[in-house]
Amino acid sequence: DSERAYKEGVDLFQKQKYGAAQLRFDEFLRASDKKTDYAQSAATYYYAACAIELFHENAEYLMKHFIDNYPHSNKVIQAYFQLAKLQFRKKDYNMSIAYFLKTDVNQLSKNEAFEYYYKLGYSRFQIEDYDKALLNFEAIKDQKNIYQAAATYYFAHISYLKKNYEVALQHFLSIQKEKAFSRLIPFYVAQIYYLQGKYQEAVDYAEPIVDTLKGKNVPLVRRLLAESYFELKNDAKAISNYEAYLATGSSLDRDGYYQMGVSCYRIQRFEDALTALKNCTAEDDLMTQTAYYYMADCYIKTNQKRVALEMLKQAASMKYDKRIAQEALFNFAKLSYELGYNPYNDAIDAINLYISTYPQALNIEEAYEIMVNIYLNSQNYKDSLQSLSKITNKNTKLKIAEQRIYYFRAIELFNNLEYESAIQHLQEAIKLNYDNRITAESKFWLAEAKYRMLHYAEAGVAFDDFLTSAAAKSVP
Repeated sequence: DSERAYKEGVDLFQKQKYGAAQLRFDEFLRASDKKTDYAQSAATYYYAACAIELFHENAEYLMKHFIDNYPHSNKVIQAYFQLAKLQFRKKDYNMSIAYFLKTDVNQLSKNEAFEYYYKLGYSRFQIEDYDKALLNFEAIKDQKNIYQAAATYYFAHISYLKKNYEVALQHFLSIQKEKAFSRLIPFYVAQIYYLQGKYQEAVDYAEPIVDTLKGKNVPLVRRLLAESYFELKNDAKAISNYEAYLATGSSLDRDGYYQMGVSCYRIQRFEDALTALKNCTAEDDLMTQTAYYYMADCYIKTNQKRVALEMLKQAASMKYDKRIAQEALFNFAKLSYELGYNPYNDAIDAINLYISTYPQALNIEEAYEIMVNIYLNSQNYKDSLQSLSKITNKNTKLKIAEQRIYYFRAIELFNNLEYESAIQHLQEAIKLNYDNRITAESKFWLAEAKYRMLHYAEAGVAFDDFLTSAAAKSVP
């Protein structure tokens, strides 16, 4: 009879034999004998619930039809729960959330409550409502149930996303032996150690397992090992892990190329360093400035000094790191002078800029020495004097050079028959009086210039002054 069909249907449903159960409920609903309202509504619910479990296309329609026809049934809460699970299965997470929220979890069985919290949490996770998802996973992660490991994983994952690294770490480690997550967790654990600045812990955790990993986690862990070794300044291992990362078919971003380049530089693989660092200079930022500076030294070390000049010039022109800009400018001036590469225009401008910009630099004396040598070797005495005139605080070496340059410029003017200007420059050289020989020679040529200008009386006085000079005898 129909009552027997109903009871058998409920028993089969509870045993998860949904096909057989649905046949019994269909038999019950088609029977012509009189039924109670409760039995009629309950059978209609179970019939629709079986359709959901059996993936029938009309399942959603049947369950909504039940709710519309029996809005006061004590099965309505279960109906919403079934619709929520159906939408979850279809990956319509917004709709699954809507139906879960119409469900009263307190009216569900214990196991259904576990399923409710997990699937509601997962749906919220999928739409990035992380705060609420976290609460759902938290409700079941510490209780024994079939969703416990998964809930713990997503709780840890959200904590990781929210940068609660210690909480995430504890929960990841608690399920690291769970087969379903054993391939996912190593990356997160090592990454958390890395983000916490615990580079040795990251290496210690990831190194023993990296060769056991498969799929997309292999390049992720290789990259993380490379970055950790870089921070530990174990450059050989940093490079080998970057090479292993590239061998997976993965490509490096600027950060990766920068670290690989610096590691190669630190172990004196300069050509490899250049290859990597050339990929880091597309942006106007600190990384580019630093890369230029490293590249300059690589070019110097590989005897490509003219290319190094350009790298130093670029690094000096960028102000993200003032120390690098300062060192690059000094080295640019020094290398320009060393190479004799357009020495006056480039080297003198650079060293002038360096001295005026960094007057308190520790190597300021060396900078002045370079300036002195550039001035004396440039033989562009006119422009040299103009540059010197811009320096307010000259040290002794620079003043000695200035006296010599005044003297040599005077001789140029004398040879060009510009005696008036020659006399002015000779008088400046005499006034500086740092080098006795230059002073004596300046007095001699001063007398000669006045003589050429037919100022015989002045020439005689000047010549007498020369003869009484301490260094007169050294002048040929």
